[in-house]
This record gives sequence, C-alpha cells and structure tokens, in this order.
Amino acid sequence: MKTRTLTLLALAIFCSASLSAQLRLPARSVANPATLFGMNVKSVGVSFGKDEDRLGDLNRDYLMGKVKGKLSTDLQRFEAVDIDRLQAYGMTCENPHLRVDVALQPLTMPNAELRLAIVGIANRIDAVTYGTESTTGSRWWHNSDEYLSITEYSNEFALETALLWQAPTKGTFLNVYGGAGMNVGATFASALSFRGSQRLTVADNSLGFGEIADRNNDAFSDQDYEYFSEFESDVKESFNHRLFLQGGIGFNLFRRFEIGVEGRWGYGYRATGGTPLQVTNLRSLALSTRWNFIN
Repeated sequence: MKTRTLTLLALAIFCSASLSAQLRLPARSVANPATLFGMNVKSVGVSFGKDEDRLGDLNRDYLMGKVKGKLSTDLQRFEAVDIDRLQAYGMTCENPHLRVDVALQPLTMPNAELRLAIVGIANRIDAVTYGTESTTGSRWWHNSDEYLSITEYSNEFALETALLWQAPTKGTFLNVYGGAGMNVGATFASALSFRGSQRLTVADNSLGFGEIADRNNDAFSDQDYEYFSEFESDVKESFNHRLFLQGGIGFNLFRRFEIGVEGRWGYGYRATGGTPLQVTNLRSLALSTRWNFIN
C-alpha cells in the first residue's frame, strides 16, 4: 500500500509539472498571465484519492436489476434466495480516483478561482453481502452458515467544476480554500460478480439455498453442500450527478509548487435504466499537487 501511494504521488507530481510546462508561456509575466475564457490561468493541478459514493439503497434486487436482458438460469437462483431471513453484514462503496484540473482566476475577483477538471475513477466497487451468524459466532460472511455476496465493478469518466475562495493568506506558505462544485459522469466497462453457498436438500435431492455444513465436521461430506459463483459482464451503465462542498489546504514549496490535502462532501444521484433512482452520499479525500502561475 505504501509503495502504491508513493507511486501515485510521484505520478501526480510528474503530471502537474508536465501540465505546467505545456501551459506556461515564457514571454508572459505574472502581471500579464495567460488567459482562458476571459480569466487568468492561475494554476494547474493533479490529485488522487478515494471517494465513498454511498448508495441510498444498495441491495440485491438493485444490483441484479442492472443485468441486461433476461437473467440466465444460473443467475435466477441468486434472485430466488430469500434474503429476508439473512442479515446484510457489509456494504462497500470504494472509488479510487485521479483528477486533473486547471484553475482560472476571474479578473475582478482575485481571491476566487474557477476549477475545471476531468475525473477518472477506476475499478469502483459497490458490494453487498448477506449472511447468517456462523457456528463459531463470527459475523463475517466467509464464516457464515450461509451467505450471498454481490459485487459490482465499474469505471467512470466525469467532468467537474468548482467555484472556490482563497483565505487571505497572501505572503505565507499556506493556501486555505473552500467553496462548492458539481460534476457529471458516466460509467463504462461495468461487471457483476456473484458468490454464495447452498447445499443439496436431503428431502428432494434438489439444489436449494440452505445452511452450509462445517467443513471440519466429519458428519458432513462435500456432497452435502457447495459454493458457487458467477460473473456477468453484460451490465447496464449508469449516469451520475453530484453537488458538493469542497475545502482544502496547501503548502507552497519553492514558490510555485504546492502540495496539500482536499476533501469533498455532498449528495447526488445515480440513474440506471430499469432500476430505481439512487440517492448518493459523497465523501472524498485526496492528496493534491499544483503548479501556481499566480501566487
């Protein structure tokens, strides 16, 4: 994990420096900076971190509703599971992201900046797990007497804008800022993974969802139960829209280079054809690097 973090930080610094090299105009001075859309180009930045874009009602039926077309015979047994007698042990919403932005300074508002960004989210995970308490008392699904786990993997590309105000810290090494923003994004290359357990019912010798026998118990054999899993890649894509508050703090190094931390908190929705509209709750934290053309 430490190696991955250092690698991403190095990549963010490299991207920030590369962007600054592309946008910097040597002939211009701070008194006459480059402009874009009638505003001064204040800085460029790259950030990476982790979002929790929590769904308001993440459940088995919602995730299975994202499968395109008619459910296969293998997937129908997941739909038939009576989850009312199971407990939802865990829900996961993890979204590692990379953000690249440019900050524009309105000519008449020197303490404000408009950030325009593209955001990439890779290998997002939305998962729910149902199970019963195990014979050992453990409440984790992999020790459960019976369980059902569904995980959606997806990627997202989003466009984002935020209007931020900088605290009056001019002349110091600190940059404290806050404001509000929004983004819109679409998922792609989504897939669903299903896992569960069931055993052969002695009464009719048919495959039904039931208790898992303890593998360490000699009274049972492998023929009494089985684990099963399915993978489905023909999945509907989603549209996301979010409104958020944003705040951060940066530390200026070597006059132009800035490194810091920023967070986002807000709400939005996720729309997928044929499924209920989901309200989302955004929690985001990221490490950021910036190259400032205007201090």
